[in-house]
Amino acid sequence: MEEYLSQRQHSINDIILHQVPEFHFDCGPQDAKLLRSPENYNRYFRVMGIKTKTGMGCSSLGSDLLLPDLPDEAFIGRGFGLTTTGAMFDTEQELLIYFRSNGNTAYWILDSSWIREIINLPCRDCFYIEFLHHAPGSEGLVFERGNRSVPKESHVHFLSVMDKQHQVEQKLWFGKKLDDYAREKIFVYGLPLSVLLGMLLAGAYWLYLSYHSSLKSMIQRGIARQEFIPFYQPIVDINQGKIVGYEVLVRWKKGKEFIPPAAFVEHAEACGLIIPITESLLQQVLQQLPKLESGTWVSINLVAKHLEEAHVSRVLQQHNWPEPDRLKFEITERLPIADIDAPGRKSPG
Repeated sequence: MEEYLSQRQHSINDIILHQVPEFHFDCGPQDAKLLRSPENYNRYFRVMGIKTKTGMGCSSLGSDLLLPDLPDEAFIGRGFGLTTTGAMFDTEQELLIYFRSNGNTAYWILDSSWIREIINLPCRDCFYIEFLHHAPGSEGLVFERGNRSVPKESHVHFLSVMDKQHQVEQKLWFGKKLDDYAREKIFVYGLPLSVLLGMLLAGAYWLYLSYHSSLKSMIQRGIARQEFIPFYQPIVDINQGKIVGYEVLVRWKKGKEFIPPAAFVEHAEACGLIIPITESLLQQVLQQLPKLESGTWVSINLVAKHLEEAHVSRVLQQHNWPEPDRLKFEITERLPIADIDAPGRKSPG
């Protein structure tokens, strides 16, 4: 509000200070031109006029106007004074600026409709505003706009800001109508948005469940079709300069595409499908072990549940505990061992 007022004040000052030295104060052609020039007469002014020391008068409307008595001492500097138009049937008064020189007077009645534009946003008649002047020569001058019933409400809100540059105190009241407006907008816009957000969250959760449900089904089908196969990553002894073993990595071969572990291992662990995947992997490793270089070993990753439920022991027993010196097992750290005394902990490795 202060910045908006400052911009208006600057433009008004420019026009008035341009006109004052050009007036002849005779209501002749020069004065008429100044009063009606498009450069000077715009939406900031409702009426402009002059009163000569001889009693003659003219205005931007052409004819002389009846003005209220202008105070002799209400000067705000450099010959300028500030007052309001006369009161009439409890209507809003206008600000009136006047300039006196050698008994002549020039005056400008300001158009303050732009204040209405501001205080009618976001809702009409929700605000009441007062401008209380404290500058020497205009102390106590009050200019008001808005809904006069607002300050009389029992639960009114109030703000006060002091424009130190112009010594004008700006007081603003707002109450029930603004509260009602805010509640209405919350109901009109907030409720549908809340419902929409709820639907989006529900839809997202449904998609999440559907994705995980479908992923679980895909993994189950992959196990049945033996799509999970071992990849052998060589382990090299740099001192000997030769391969001494292999780390077994699981890959999901779906058609011609290989799916990396990051896309399915964590979900397989969460839904208990990592056990049959590892068993399928171990079965394949035991069949392929004789084809690997003699003296090399393989390392297979296990989760804690493999040991707690003796899954590894059962598979190895089915193959008559083959080549125990070539098989190594490593427990992953993602899931802790819940039962350290489970029988499966004795599985050879």
